[in-house]
Amino acid sequence: MPTHRLHSDANAVEDLTSHEVGDLSLWIGKRKVYHNVPNYVANELCRRTSPLPSLLELLPSASLPVLQLLGFTTPRITSAILVTTPNTLFSFHEPTHMSLECCQIPAPTSDFLRQLRAYSGQAMLDGKVSIRHWDREDVFLPFDALGTWALILEINTAKRAWIDALHWLESEEQLHTIPEEYTACIKSLLCQVPWKDHIKGLGSGLTTTEMATFLSKKWLSDAHIHTMLAVTRHLRCDVLSGEGRCIEIASPDFTSHVFNSPLLSTTPVASDYSLNAPKSIVRLGNKLKSAASGTLIAAVSYSPENHWACLFIDSQAGTIQWGDSMGRAMPASGEVQLRAWLSLFLPHMQFLPLETLSCARQSDSYSCGIIAVNTLKHHVFGDDLWSSTHREMLRIEEFLDIMEFSERWRASVSAFAP
Repeated sequence: MPTHRLHSDANAVEDLTSHEVGDLSLWIGKRKVYHNVPNYVANELCRRTSPLPSLLELLPSASLPVLQLLGFTTPRITSAILVTTPNTLFSFHEPTHMSLECCQIPAPTSDFLRQLRAYSGQAMLDGKVSIRHWDREDVFLPFDALGTWALILEINTAKRAWIDALHWLESEEQLHTIPEEYTACIKSLLCQVPWKDHIKGLGSGLTTTEMATFLSKKWLSDAHIHTMLAVTRHLRCDVLSGEGRCIEIASPDFTSHVFNSPLLSTTPVASDYSLNAPKSIVRLGNKLKSAASGTLIAAVSYSPENHWACLFIDSQAGTIQWGDSMGRAMPASGEVQLRAWLSLFLPHMQFLPLETLSCARQSDSYSCGIIAVNTLKHHVFGDDLWSSTHREMLRIEEFLDIMEFSERWRASVSAFAP
């Protein structure tokens, strides 16, 4: 019997381009358990649960601009599904309807869909061929309904995010908290930005849909922070390169590693650390060590729970500064590990006791990310500190900086495309 590479995830196939061939009859209907199955079995599940090409033609294309997406009607999402366990919906009954029906009848919640997908591999091996709709006893759908529902939920999530964002924008405009030209710029961008895409040129992986969070009263994630810092490096590179000393704007990955890595929890050895630590963090440490006129590391740090703060390390002055918009102290264990990291690259440098970095104080529960980035920009570039009167405007300015950079990047790539 040939040896197959094993696969443990029901819905994530390692290599869909491989043409591995096997006998499915040895697996389906043979009382086997869907665990560590060969690739060809996992590939068959992927094929069965993927939406049909004919159906994709009826749904919004990935390149459709955001504002046009809002005109697409999606089915109702079932709020409560009265089924003991999702696996009871899989059936030996032949499908009675095509997955196109999914566009007309209620869709499951994302959580319920995840459960259905988790059970789908075992259902396939058991020989089941359809999924009974929870609200319709007479409707049995093929397995590709799972892929269709996933697309419908993705479309619905994007629509909801942008509808909420535009409502927020309209309400702020009525309150005169933002300039009218900002609204015009945003709507102009949304007439051209594809709804299903990622921000280009900044390496953050932030999706177009996730950008809607800037236009809200919501907390910003690490992907948002990473993207704001990345676009700052690009847009202000002239200032950074023109400084007499080295200034490094570090991503949130830097403080996440330094504060939490077990490599720094005991007295680290430089050679061992360099072998095992992330290469980007080691490179940053080497820059710190080699800069003749000293290095300033400016970073935004996650501070549990659900909070962001600003960290400055000045190797020339020997200072460590922490700016927190709620007045919280740096986690004690974080400071210990940070000093351990610094000692690896500057073993003869004695850093001073932790100092407070001046920053704005937030008056709400969601502006910490914007304030942390603003604190960094204030101390590096001289930007005005955040204030509640400019809260919405700063969120929009970050949104516009990122979106406009991404669109310029997209246009430049398109210009050189064959």
